[in-house]
Amino acid sequence: MKSLFSRFVEQNPPGGFASTQAVPSKTNQDKAIAAQAQAYQEEEQGLGGVDFPESLGDTRKLQVQYDGYWNLHTTIRVTTADNLDVPTELYTVDARHRKPQMRIRSPARNVEVATVVFHFTKTRIDVTLHGQQFSLESGRMNTRYSYTSGAMGGEKLTWQPRKKLDPLNMVLLNGRGGAIARFKPEYWGSKRGGVLELLPECWTTDAMMEEVLVVALAVIHWRETQRISAANSSVSA
Repeated sequence: MKSLFSRFVEQNPPGGFASTQAVPSKTNQDKAIAAQAQAYQEEEQGLGGVDFPESLGDTRKLQVQYDGYWNLHTTIRVTTADNLDVPTELYTVDARHRKPQMRIRSPARNVEVATVVFHFTKTRIDVTLHGQQFSLESGRMNTRYSYTSGAMGGEKLTWQPRKKLDPLNMVLLNGRGGAIARFKPEYWGSKRGGVLELLPECWTTDAMMEEVLVVALAVIHWRETQRISAANSSVSA
């Protein structure tokens, strides 16, 4: 299937068709369509192709699991992935429709670690982590989310999909474009979630590991919220 940009180029060659070369320049609407198509193509070209080490010894794994996935008010649990029979719960997320859409707590410390606010009419996600607020900014196609990492001294980190048709299959890139974490979604079984894998760069300090985890949860739940909304809309249509 041809992309929107490919179809646009075919219909609007650089020199124009012989019968239309005398036609004035494109209207503002045509230019807007062309700009949107170009942005889509550039965003698509940046997806995939990122290597992630497969050596199990180089990663730390965390299990992310939803309780009551289809409910507007649900709980997300983050546990160790080493022993699923006897997991250790590291974080609990109270996820709901109203702001803040996420409250992330540490059961062991009995403290609220972070809150997350979604802006449904914008491409921004606001995170408050231990009282410090920062934002995740997305491109026009909403495929990537970037932020300035306080735990890494201001380095720009970006969550982006590894596959065009599966936006939840994501990888975290550092400022040099190298993969330092990934999320592998799990779509089967009675509960939804996935596995978050972290390379050593993510756990050099507790602050770094917690920041990566909180941001990952924010992006994961935002994408799941979009998926649920789309599914509910199709059912009610």
